[in-house]
Amino acid sequence: MNRTEIKFEFDKFFDFPSKDQSSVTSVSALLFAEHIAQLERSKAPAWHDAPTCAGMWLNSINMQTEVVKQRHIDACSYVGITRWYGPIPQEPST
Repeated sequence: MNRTEIKFEFDKFFDFPSKDQSSVTSVSALLFAEHIAQLERSKAPAWHDAPTCAGMWLNSINMQTEVVKQRHIDACSYVGITRWYGPIPQEPST
């Protein structure tokens, strides 16, 4: 994860009562670190009951890859259909 992605997750994770974001408890910092670690683990290729993030996934029924979009994950479109392997890392486009 890069700095911008971590900042985005930080802003979603913490709910500050004021605009002052200069102080976070050690417990909150540990919980946030666990949250980031879980996000990173969910991006590593592995077998899942449904895709966990957008990207390229392998479908175990027909053993074909499919580009999964976030909107389909949000709608639970892939739950209970088959097993999925992914996300499969893609070469950056030039």
